[in-house]
Amino acid sequence: MAGAGTTSASDDHLNELAISIHREFEGLSLPSDCCIFTIPERLRRKNEEAYTPCVVAIGPYHRRNLSLMPMEDYKLLYLQNFLQLNQNYCLEDYIERVESREDEARNCYDKQINLNSDQFAKMILLDDIFVIQLLLIKGGRRRMLPNDQIFGKRWMLTDIFDDMALLENQIPFFVIHRLFEMTFGTHQ
Repeated sequence: MAGAGTTSASDDHLNELAISIHREFEGLSLPSDCCIFTIPERLRRKNEEAYTPCVVAIGPYHRRNLSLMPMEDYKLLYLQNFLQLNQNYCLEDYIERVESREDEARNCYDKQINLNSDQFAKMILLDDIFVIQLLLIKGGRRRMLPNDQIFGKRWMLTDIFDDMALLENQIPFFVIHRLFEMTFGTHQ
């Protein structure tokens, strides 16, 4: 090591490395609210079908699965229908409600979600309203949409509810709860 008054190339390298590591410390934390987990790869390899949705992606982990993309149009249709039937709030109000809980919602997942803020908010909003609408229609509180293939085919509804029970196919409940209360009040 060099004397007190001199620096060597080795010291400069060590300082640069230390500064680089300190930068990585910034914003580093363990998710404290993590409650939505991915399946360990060793389990997934044993039975892929048991952990992968077959009809609908709920949440971020399976949203890029091409075989699940057709349901994305249904999510948009269900959102459109929801907004038409609940005119006390506009789409922007619902987006704002979701965005206000983005950090908290992201912390529910055990992996970093590689979506920007707008993409994440859109995904959560579409998935939340889709779930709310499904439950309202199933419970007889809403009428099904004309030509609704989900409720028109019993097997599809069964598959959707099975998909919604999968560990990796989840969204934070508190966001659904806030959107539901916003629309229907706490008495519901």
